[in-house]
Amino acid sequence: MNYLAHLLLSGPEPALRVGGLLGDFVKGPLHGERPARIEAGIQLHRHLDAFTDQDPAYLQARSLVRPPWRRYAGILLDIWFDHQLSRSWADWSTQPLPQFSEDCLLVLRDHWQWLPPRCQLFCERAEQIGLLHRYGEAQILAQTLNRVGQRLSRPVPLDEALPQLEPVRAELERHFEALMQRLLQEAAQQQLIRGPAPYPPHGP
Repeated sequence: MNYLAHLLLSGPEPALRVGGLLGDFVKGPLHGERPARIEAGIQLHRHLDAFTDQDPAYLQARSLVRPPWRRYAGILLDIWFDHQLSRSWADWSTQPLPQFSEDCLLVLRDHWQWLPPRCQLFCERAEQIGLLHRYGEAQILAQTLNRVGQRLSRPVPLDEALPQLEPVRAELERHFEALMQRLLQEAAQQQLIRGPAPYPPHGP
């Protein structure tokens, strides 16, 4: 799962949302350099990533990514699933996606001092182009894949994988829905374990 999914899965608590995004920007052990609830959000992000990697629906989705793109299947599916989440947003949240996006960016601004420079750059770009609520657009999907591909140690035009993914869109959507249901349940359970703020149920 990518940025949009992790922000949703983090629940409504601001510090957990910050940590939910930071999980993609902070690596290595956590030693209390940040507020405890932000680090709890990072830990939740990592737990959900590990959960996803073992999930049958995710593994089935990966099998649909054929050579020469199979080695990039994890990256492609992370971004593709944010694309699908954006397109079916009303099935997963009662809050309109543009408002959710705006609320998340305001929370991140309120916790700016805890964001590493690369995360700050991401937030600035997200604000400029409305990234979080535009993942459902084909153009934004292609641009995002291209940007990520160019940051790899050996740059790859990941947007060129789209013609292979489009024909299996319906299958990928089914796998996404099954995975997202289980992730929401797992996130809710982890919220009960990790802290006081209850996680509101979502889903179709």
